Amino acid sequence: MLIKSSINVTILNLNYKQICFIQPRAFKNHTLSTSISLFGNSLAVLNSGCLYNLNNLTKLEIGLNKIQFIDYDLLKDVPNLQELDLQGNQIKFLDKRIFTYTLNLEQLELQKNLIEALDLTTFNGLKNLRFLDLSGNKLKTIQNGLLSDQIILQNLLLYNNMISTIEPYSFGNLSKLNGLILNSNRLTEIGPKTFYGLSSIVEIQINYNLIEKLDSETFLFLPIQRLHASYNRLTTIEYNLFKNSKKLTLAYLNGNKLEKFNVDENSTLTTLDVSSNNLKFFSQNFTKLTYLNLNKNPLSYLNYSFIQSAPNLVYLNLSYCSLYHIENFVFENLRSIQLLDLSNNLFDFLDETIFVQLNQLKNIMLSNLSNVQQVINTYRHIKFSIK
Repeated sequence: MLIKSSINVTILNLNYKQICFIQPRAFKNHTLSTSISLFGNSLAVLNSGCLYNLNNLTKLEIGLNKIQFIDYDLLKDVPNLQELDLQGNQIKFLDKRIFTYTLNLEQLELQKNLIEALDLTTFNGLKNLRFLDLSGNKLKTIQNGLLSDQIILQNLLLYNNMISTIEPYSFGNLSKLNGLILNSNRLTEIGPKTFYGLSSIVEIQINYNLIEKLDSETFLFLPIQRLHASYNRLTTIEYNLFKNSKKLTLAYLNGNKLEKFNVDENSTLTTLDVSSNNLKFFSQNFTKLTYLNLNKNPLSYLNYSFIQSAPNLVYLNLSYCSLYHIENFVFENLRSIQLLDLSNNLFDFLDETIFVQLNQLKNIMLSNLSNVQQVINTYRHIKFSIK
């Protein structure tokens, strides 16, 4: 294929043109082009020379093709490339020399391919890389040294792979990384040095893995604010885990096997979701917490030790907790509570004085109790939803 469009075009759109092959020097008359998009074609091979004379190219999109092979020196003719999109192809192997000529790359998208492994030197020299997407491949291991040159990388996407091992210090040089997404892999443990060096990290997502334990030093000295660790196999949260996370405000731990949960009452947490676990007992004090979801835990009984202090708690979900009894003073210290869900439990009666001191309470969800109408009549300023 020889490109016949105007040689003065800076942005060249060739999406969905049924292109199956690019001849060498096909773009020889497009020296002014800065962006070329070849999305949704049928390209299977990218040979050396097919990007000839594109010295000014900064953006190249070749996603959603059928690419299986890329010549190691394909990119030698695009030294100023900043964005490269190869997502949604059939790439199994990347030559370790492929990015040698594109040291200005800032964004690299390799998601939804078939890559099983990467040579340790594959990304060497890419010191300007800010965004790297390797999600949806078949990677099994993240080796220490693979990302040693990505000193200003801000976002790293590794979800939907087959990763079972992350070597200690693998992210040691990623001091500018804000977001790390490792959802839907095969991780069984996160060691104390797994996230070492992530001195700018804001959010870590490790949902849908097989993790059984988080070491108490996992987040030590990290400025992490949001942790997503849902649907793993966690059984215990150690007391010091959150104590060592001085900036953590949001933790999603739902869908695990937690039987024990301990957190320092001076924790910085404002949002906590531990729904769908195995908690039979929950007794905590929270200084800053505003949102707590305990839905679908076998709590059975609530007494004075449930939550003695949570001055800022606004939302509390206790639905589907197999509760057969709630003592009438359980909620008396939750003076900021606005929404309370007690629906779909086993108790059939509530003391009508149970919400007397909750002046901020606006919404309550209940099941159809034997005295539900009396409760509703007692608190006419509250909106009740009967489930």
